[in-house]
Formats: sequence, C-alpha cells, structure tokens
Amino acid sequence: MSFALTIWWLKAKYPTPDPDIVAIKIYTREPGIYEITLEDLRSLGLVSYPDDLGGLQLTNRGEVRQFWMGNNNRSIRFYAEKSQSAYSLDNIFWLAVDTGKLQIRSNHETTPAEEKTTPDVSGLDGMVGTYLERLYLEMNTIYQPQVEAGEDHWLWKALSGGRSISFPFHPGELGEGPGLITIAVWSNTEARAAPDHHLRVSINGSLVVDQVWDGKGLHILEGKIEPGVLTDGGNEMVLEAPGDLGILADLYYIDWIEIQYPRQPVAVSDRLEFSFPGDGLELRGFSGEVSIYELLPTGQATLVAPDVMHEKYAFQAGHLYIVVGPQGYLHPKKIIPVETSQYTLESGNGGEYLAIGPEELLKPLKPLLEYRAQKGLRTLTIPVETIYDRYNAGFPEPEAIVQFIRDAYQNWEVRPVYLLLVGDASYDSKSFRTNESANQLPAYFVDTVFGGETVTDVEFGQLNDDPWPDLAIGLMPARTPDQVRILVEKTLAYEMNWELSDSPLRLVAVADGQDQSFKQDVQSFLDLFPREVSIEIFAPQPGDASASRQISQYFEANFDILAYFGHGSVNMWGKDRLFTTEEAAKLGNNQRPVIVINLTCLTGLYTHPEIESLAEALLWKQDGGAVAVLAPSSLTLPSDQSFLSAALVESLMSNGNLTLGQAHLMARRKISLDTYGAGDVMRTFMLFGDPALELHFRR
Repeated sequence: MSFALTIWWLKAKYPTPDPDIVAIKIYTREPGIYEITLEDLRSLGLVSYPDDLGGLQLTNRGEVRQFWMGNNNRSIRFYAEKSQSAYSLDNIFWLAVDTGKLQIRSNHETTPAEEKTTPDVSGLDGMVGTYLERLYLEMNTIYQPQVEAGEDHWLWKALSGGRSISFPFHPGELGEGPGLITIAVWSNTEARAAPDHHLRVSINGSLVVDQVWDGKGLHILEGKIEPGVLTDGGNEMVLEAPGDLGILADLYYIDWIEIQYPRQPVAVSDRLEFSFPGDGLELRGFSGEVSIYELLPTGQATLVAPDVMHEKYAFQAGHLYIVVGPQGYLHPKKIIPVETSQYTLESGNGGEYLAIGPEELLKPLKPLLEYRAQKGLRTLTIPVETIYDRYNAGFPEPEAIVQFIRDAYQNWEVRPVYLLLVGDASYDSKSFRTNESANQLPAYFVDTVFGGETVTDVEFGQLNDDPWPDLAIGLMPARTPDQVRILVEKTLAYEMNWELSDSPLRLVAVADGQDQSFKQDVQSFLDLFPREVSIEIFAPQPGDASASRQISQYFEANFDILAYFGHGSVNMWGKDRLFTTEEAAKLGNNQRPVIVINLTCLTGLYTHPEIESLAEALLWKQDGGAVAVLAPSSLTLPSDQSFLSAALVESLMSNGNLTLGQAHLMARRKISLDTYGAGDVMRTFMLFGDPALELHFRR
C-alpha cells in the first residue's frame, strides 16, 4: 500500500477530532455503571484513536471523576449516581481531552450525594442464600408549599381520617425470611388532643404497622414484615387512617415507601446491585464474565475486579457491590457535543442592560434592545445555556445566573443597571407533572411566613451582603417566542406613541368590597400623591355582578396606572371574582396598555405549572392588557404591603425621572426588614415587564 493510500485509509478509519468541540456533556438519569463506546466518541468529534481514550478527563460539577477502560480499550465506563439537583432529574458529566481548559465553575453549595449504606439487618434471621433488597416506591404528584423549609415539597398521595388507600408492588426473586418496611408521612394538621395521628399498614392482609403520634410535620413509620407475608410477584399494601382519635381535621400525605425483603441473587438485565451478607450467596443469571464495582460510603464507586467469573471473587461482608455482565451497562440519556462558540461568553466591556434567557426567547427581544441602544443604553443578551455551562457544569440552577451577574458587576467596565430575565419557570422544576416548556429559566425559591415556599427575583440582583436587591429587575415569564414578541411590541408602542409630556399622572384604584379596610388602604395610598394627580376610586359592593365589566372599562379609559387593593389568588382579584384571567383575555385597550399594581396576594405566582397567573394574562394580551405589572408570588398582610405601597408612591413621584424598574428598586430598598412579613413583601412583589420602561407622566 502506498504512503498516500495509507494516510487516506487512516483518515477514513480514524477521522480527525473536530477542533470546534471542546467537550461532550453526558446526561444520565438512572444510577449505575454506564458505558460509552469509542465509535460514539468519534461520531461526536472528540477523539480518533483507541489510545485517545486514556487521555480523556471526566468531571461532575467540576470535580474529576474516575472512569475505566472496557471492551478491549474501545469504551469507557463510569459510575453515575442519582442527580442531587433540585432542578434536574439528570446528572451531568463532562468528558474532554483537558477539562482544566474549560474553567468550569461550580462553587455554590449543593446537596451532598446520598451516602451508600448497608441495610440494617439486625433482628432479621433466616436469610441464608439471599441478600436484603431495597424496593423504593415514590411518585411526585402533589405539591405542598407549606412543607418545612429544606424538606421535600413533592408528595405522593393524600389520606384523610376514616379512609384507606392501597399500593400494589411487585418484588422479584423473593427469598425466605422476614423483611422491613419504612414509610415517610407528612401530616398537615395538628390538634389539641395528644396524640392526634393514627395510621395502620397491612400487606396482603397482615398488619405490619400500627402507630399513633402527635404533631404536624414529617413522621417515619417502621415495621417488620414476618416471613411468608410477601409473595413473589403481585402484593398489595393498604394504609388506613382509622379516624378513631376524635380529630376533626385528620389529614396525611404519603411521601415515599421503602420495602426491604430477602431476594435471591439473580441478575436482572445482566446486572445486580447488593450488599454481601457474608456467606451463602451464589450469583446467577449473568451472560458471561463480569466486572465488579464496589459502592463506597462517599456515594462513588471503584472497580475491584474487571472481566472475571464472579464465583472466583472474594466478596467482603457488609460491602455494597454492583456486578455487571457484558450486556448490563447503562447508556446515557443523551450526549451533547459542546462547541467553542457555545461555551464562550462574549461580553466585551459590559453593558447597562442585561437580558438572560434561552436563546430562542432572546431572539424576539432584538427590536426592544435596539430601541434601548438608541436611548443610550449598552445592551447585552446572554444565553442562559452558556451560563449553566461556564458557571455550573451544565446544571440548570439559578445559582449559576446569580454568580454570573455578580461576576459581571465586579469585573465589567460598564456594569449592569437593568436585568431582564426571560423565560417561564415553575415550582415543578423537574417536570414531574408538566412539560419542559414550563421551565425555561430556573426560579429562585424562598420560604415565606404565610405562603410557605414561593419564588423571588431578589437573589438575582443582590450584589453585596445586604438583603436588598441592587439591580432593577424585570421578569418576562414567557414560554414561547410569540409571548416575548407581544410584550416587546406593547412596550415599544407604549414608549414611541406617548413621549414624555406635562400631563399629570392618571390613576384609578380598585378596592375589594369584601372588607372595609381595603377601601381605607386605598385612601391612605392615594393621600400620598400630590394634588395634581388625577385620581378615581372604584369600590364595588360584595357580589356586584357589574364589577368586572366596570374594571374592564377602566383598563380601556387611558389611565396610566391601575392599582388594586384586596383579596387575591393566582388568577383573580377578590373572593367573588372581581376581575379574572378570563376578563383579561377580553380586554381591548390596545390604544394604551396600562401599568397594573397589585396590592394583594398571589397574582404574580407565575410558577404555577398549570394555571396562568393574572400578571401573565395581562402581559400576553396582544391588543391590550398591561405593559407592566407589579404583583406578588405569595401571601402577605395588607399592613406589610403598605410599606411597599408608600415607598412606591415616593419613588414614582420623585424628580429623578426614574424608569419603572428603578422606581420599583428604590421602593424595595426603602422597606425596613424589622418583621418577617415586611421582608416577604420586599422579596415577593416582583416587576413583570421591561425594567427600563419610561414613565410618561409628570412627576
């Protein structure tokens, strides 16, 4: 073979790595031992020759992880644990020729990996020839914001006093001997009587747990499963709340169930994970030679025996192992090549106006950004995917955005003044019940006094050690590019069609008639404005069927600001539906969309995965609605809301010609945080819309 032909043959067989590929991202979902072949890595442009595999580096959250060569040095194998992220079901690994050059930062605190521990078999006899298997049952179907901070807010099933629920389960290769059951229950109620909770658990008709306890919160039920109770195959567990303690509100939420049972050591899909009991364990069901990995207490794994017959390996009592046959390796959920252009953050010398979001949602922002540039602001758009990669090893968590913004403020020559966050979020951040379109940009969650867990934007704009934000922040919680386009067009029309004039502010305030105090709150709010402000009050009586029609007319009457004081929920004002998302969809105030101020509860909870908030409905109304909305994501008291409303009047009427975002920022920073309630108001009353929106009325 000629030299030229040899070179051609080598290039055809071993294609040159793509110089634009800096790494690949590997997404895993199920914990276990994974394998990626040389052919896969070649097709992604990362390597050419088998010898190249040994020069790769594998990292997870910036930490170097061990991998092993397999299949005659034509594949790499590694252990992936379950994701510990609150925002991603996927664990994310990076594979590169030199990950040090990537300069991945992941320096925020994360939940430590779950320690691998040996099951407690004390008190369990008669398990010769078997090991103790863990069958973990959990579904995340019910969201409870009131669960204590730091605990799991996603629960499985609800159970009330006097009722029962059943759970089918299917253990396999059942051995002889007893088992254990553990159930995590969150009780939402508390009574004066003690104890105030009682649950019974039976399996196949045999009682295994009967416990009473006192107080609300998380409680762990435990019981022993006697030999002969379980059957190989279908089993039924019944949880019963007898309701025999005389408690009126007796309510439970099942979080998860774990059943430990003796199992025969038979491989499933050519792999087996077990804790070695010490003797009498003969592994079966493998297709050939196996590789044996030991799971360490740190949650990581180490290869202890490659390509051996399992009968010849001396397992150690109490150690955790994964044994994998030739066909037993897991495959990544997806593998994505990372190009240099995708990984590079181009910021120049910075900018005052910073927009962050998914790339497809940033594109429709272009007309607004060009207009802001004409007004003298240097604008920048940063795809959030790039921020995840550079600051958080690819994990879609809000801490990555926070760190990027703080770095920008400290290092850019032109510092950010305005921050626009583009993209919807939900409290179902792992998409248990909703699709991924509800989670375009991760939200930052906090615990509040009355509402439990909810969302805030403050953390994104905190640039020093004090609790107040330092940037004017606007939210654009869009799921689609079309929603971004609608708000951009309304914002441009608002500013271009009504230039700054000598016209005084025109304001209408709506007071919920369900409580007389709301009208008093309105009056106190309006008394703060100067005399030349044009003011109108609307205070309908409870049950007034014409109220929603009148409020719609106010939207269409060329007011600058419409403020509401009263009861509220996610998609409406008032207990008797004074104004709802349905009415917002019918508005026809395309001549002049207003600024809406909500002094109420929950109308800004844009993180509900299924219900559109009133704030969103007003933003996405194409030919009307609102150009900007100030709205809360939680429950707060009117007395605490007054700290914000008073400060907001002062900033709106200041002589500095502040933009709406700057006025909101100034008002937030004036709120004293002497009480938890006032702090919740500062954190949860957010601005929806462009923070650089100019206010076209005389100060």
